[in-house]
Amino acid sequence: MRRFWGYGLIGFGLFLGLGVLLNSDQREFFKLAFAFAVFGVLPVLGGLRLLRPKAAPLAADADRAWEAELMRLAERRGGALTVAEAVAHGDLEPARAESLLDGLCRRGLAEHRVTDDGQIVYAFAAAPTREQKRAAEGVLDD
Repeated sequence: MRRFWGYGLIGFGLFLGLGVLLNSDQREFFKLAFAFAVFGVLPVLGGLRLLRPKAAPLAADADRAWEAELMRLAERRGGALTVAEAVAHGDLEPARAESLLDGLCRRGLAEHRVTDDGQIVYAFAAAPTREQKRAAEGVLDD
């Protein structure tokens, strides 16, 4: 739908811009420039903006990559991480590392735990071993 409106705005802007140029008094330059900008250039720029790809999927891909990296780091660290360890491992700001770890907790991949001295630890569920995977049975098996 964005492509439809993008091409529509470009066509509309070109049509109106050409109309302004063909039906204007050439002696009044400022009026001509203003009308051409408003009725020709602005719709074309709006259409081009609609045709530009969205950048949001790239940010989501980056978040997923960081989350996967944090999960691998937690596995190497015995199944638990702190924000300080995440910051030390990756080039992340503390708030960003905490946000990513909290997102993993919201999705049920980790849980918050608190040490005796009040430090928050993000504990990840242990992955089943190869033997446990082989011994797994179907849900409906008797």
